[in-house]
Amino acid sequence: MAQAAGDGVAKARVDPLRPRVKSVASLLQAGTGGRTQRSALSAYRSGAEDKYYLGFDFGTSGARAKLIDDAGNVVIDKKCGYDSKHDRLDAQWERALDSLLEQMPESVLGRVSALAFDGTSATTMLIDRGTGEVLEQPKLYNEGQGLPAQERAKEMCPVGHAARASTSSLCKLLQWDFEGAWQRAESEGHVPGILHQADWLAAQFHGDWSCTDYTNSLKLGFDPGAEQYPQWLASQG
Repeated sequence: MAQAAGDGVAKARVDPLRPRVKSVASLLQAGTGGRTQRSALSAYRSGAEDKYYLGFDFGTSGARAKLIDDAGNVVIDKKCGYDSKHDRLDAQWERALDSLLEQMPESVLGRVSALAFDGTSATTMLIDRGTGEVLEQPKLYNEGQGLPAQERAKEMCPVGHAARASTSSLCKLLQWDFEGAWQRAESEGHVPGILHQADWLAAQFHGDWSCTDYTNSLKLGFDPGAEQYPQWLASQG
């Protein structure tokens, strides 16, 4: 059953994950978790003085946040390690995000006019598209997937394409399908989908669990030049 599903669902499962630009206003909505520091970001008004820009970088062992002003000067620079090797990765990332925000004065967060998130490329998550709930342990950027998923990706993708790699987002999607994780999520009433690490972290603020960007979607097979999934992927559905 998993083999058959793996041969025919790739396009249907990645199609909702289309890159699109979010407005600053929508990005700065109060966080879905209702946390005070996330909510403080929604206080920004376009006429406020001293606009700031806040960027987050989530690496393999910890996260960092930098706040800069209009001139590009670094105003605040904070770091935070992941606090447990035994927790689910997504829980570690979310705690690190909140820890970094807690180190920012609310008065400063209220003048943030843009956010940016950077994560490890091809770190992929199986989530519920309606709620953002993480349904499986995330697959890290450097995790090679099983031979069946690799072989299927190579059958689908042109020679030399990044999505053919065993560590690609496409391989990880196929692996979850071959393992039955996608089917199990559906049987439990979820609406499964995939996101990348940076996508999921950004969605903690704007609440859109199907929003990605061109950089993250490259290893899924997206063609940024044509702004669509290519025919070799679309034909799978």
